[in-house]
Amino acid sequence: MTIFRTLKNATLLAVTAAGGLLTSCIEAPDYPDTPRIEFKEMTVERYRPGPSPIAPIDSVKITVDFTDGNGDLGLDASENSPPYDRFRNGVYNRNGDNYYVTVYRRSDPSKPFEIYPGNGPQGYNSRYPKLFTDGDKEGPLKGTLTFSIELLYDAPFVAGEELRFDISIADRALNESNKITTPSIIIQPK
Repeated sequence: MTIFRTLKNATLLAVTAAGGLLTSCIEAPDYPDTPRIEFKEMTVERYRPGPSPIAPIDSVKITVDFTDGNGDLGLDASENSPPYDRFRNGVYNRNGDNYYVTVYRRSDPSKPFEIYPGNGPQGYNSRYPKLFTDGDKEGPLKGTLTFSIELLYDAPFVAGEELRFDISIADRALNESNKITTPSIIIQPK
């Protein structure tokens, strides 16, 4: 019998992960050891963090489907030693994150998108947790990851701007997946 795992959901920032172990006589899928992602969906939900006149916040949730041949995906919050340390000698180390987000924006639809650098060198990069436990045997993984980005109004995003996102992920061996580009969204008025 072959054992393979199918990950049901992993949500970034909310940091919930649910997984399942499936035992079957079916042969395990043969995915490459470098992760692969595909765009699944993007939703935008508006909320106010307090009473008016506090500006609303749009929570953009980007969901990707992924596959990985050896299942070495995710970093725990406690993993801060090289190569997963987020800062080395005060300089941001990209290997300390494993979910990479590049934000592009434009104010005029006739002009090209420009990279929005975010708040500091880390930008919107983040981590998703381990998708297997230490007791699990690594093996092929297939599932979804959902990442939430909070967009604040007036600083730095303003109504009428168009945004899109490039997304990629990395595994524990620092293999980076392909990069996907989301559809664009328009920042709505307050």
